Amino acid sequence: MEIELDKVPPGSEYDISRKQWVYRIFNDMEWLCFLINEKFISDKKILKQLEPTLIEYYENTFLRYVSRDERDSKRYPEFTKLYQAIKQQQ
Repeated sequence: MEIELDKVPPGSEYDISRKQWVYRIFNDMEWLCFLINEKFISDKKILKQLEPTLIEYYENTFLRYVSRDERDSKRYPEFTKLYQAIKQQQ
């Protein structure tokens, strides 16, 4: 999905296409983080394996493509919560 997002040309005329890819990526990420935060996924090896990916997505994709207003409105609370928990453990 990230590859497809990067293929969307720059410019405001493509904002809707870009936003659709962002929603698709981060709604999936939000669901995964919910499962982790609520302990439906609790295997330590799986969690350790996912940590670098979650950090990468937050720092390089989420902060790049999700507007400040959407971040401030707490649109993706589970993702943000898990990212902060991971960073605190490091």
